[in-house]
Amino acid sequence: MRKLYAAIAASLLPLACGPAGAERGYAKLHSDSGVAGKSYEEIIGDVKTLAGKYPNLTEVVEYGTSVEGRKLTVIKIWDKQLTVSGKRQAILISEGIHGNEYLNISDRLPREFIEGQSGGSGVKKYLAKGGILYIVPIMNPDGYSARQRENGNGQDLNRNFTIKAAGNNGFTQPETKGITDFIAKEAGSIGFSLEATMEYHCCVGGLIHPWAYKATPPPKDTMDRLVEVGEKMKSIFGYDYGTVREIVGYDAVGGSDDYYLETYGRRAFSFEGKEGDEFRNLSKHVDMWNAIFGIALTSASAQVTPGAGTTPPPANTGSNDLFLAIEKSSTDSQLSLLGAAADGYDGFQICLGNAVACLDQNGTAKKIATSPVLTSNGRRVFRSAETFAAQAQNTVTLIAAQGGNAAITRAVNISRKN
Repeated sequence: MRKLYAAIAASLLPLACGPAGAERGYAKLHSDSGVAGKSYEEIIGDVKTLAGKYPNLTEVVEYGTSVEGRKLTVIKIWDKQLTVSGKRQAILISEGIHGNEYLNISDRLPREFIEGQSGGSGVKKYLAKGGILYIVPIMNPDGYSARQRENGNGQDLNRNFTIKAAGNNGFTQPETKGITDFIAKEAGSIGFSLEATMEYHCCVGGLIHPWAYKATPPPKDTMDRLVEVGEKMKSIFGYDYGTVREIVGYDAVGGSDDYYLETYGRRAFSFEGKEGDEFRNLSKHVDMWNAIFGIALTSASAQVTPGAGTTPPPANTGSNDLFLAIEKSSTDSQLSLLGAAADGYDGFQICLGNAVACLDQNGTAKKIATSPVLTSNGRRVFRSAETFAAQAQNTVTLIAAQGGNAAITRAVNISRKN
């Protein structure tokens, strides 16, 4: 099928020779995704609303201004309550670098990862291990608003990345310079490994990996990483994976995939969604990302300590550093405490609302504490909403949270303390 698309694209310009002609033919054949979205301002408004609900997990950053004056925006998702030493993992997802190839995927992923039932455990484990996720809903807001491939200067942004090995000097446009400067600054200040990048495109159905500027493949260890993701994608979508020439029939210089792989050395892709249909596959995209999160964590080296942001935990914090008060009393002298073992616990049930602790009983979660009553000597103590709740169980799962966002979790074997 991919050879058929390449042949059709090339046939549209019979007088043009080489990959450039095929590229123009492909663009003519697939000039629009067929998916109409909200205005750019509405999309960014939705992102900001989500971030406002989850301030401990999200941050909206404006990293530049487009040619026509629109704010270039990324949502950063990470657990701000963790204290992390060592190198974190980071992943960058973006869409709409070609303004007429909007798929309605990247703008929905943040909410799906945070709130969706299909989010699964992959993203939660990734964040709990100190992972950072950057999502750019629309890379080319001017092109998106005009339903055109190019930006406000008439430039194809996916030919505007610097590729040193190809002798290509890019970043002449604010959209490409803005995002790459931002990621480089984040990498320098935080210290992360950019484990994967993916730019969403339209319209064949496939996963493209480097190199786009030459036929020689990357080194074997790099190819192994690219193929691993390609196979995961293929098992979920049934799409092919390969280079841009193999998938759509031309070569290209100055694309984001080649830049990110050349610069950060891990994994870089373009996802070619199917025309007019890919927006229906959101759950498959979540499944693919959960698989990628798991792959990224296989090389994780960061040491993670639950805590408040970058502030180190108190020196005298021991293995019993999170406590639940059984009684409703708010006075310290009347509190009955349950010790919380310090073992990590990934399979927790997240509380809703403003709860700070959950009771896990037969796969359900029950709010049993709503407010802290004591924080001293490295101990965080919460008042129980019900006297009987914890007493009736042998094991509970505690979640220290703010605004409903999990910050500290513990699997607790109950042992009474006098």
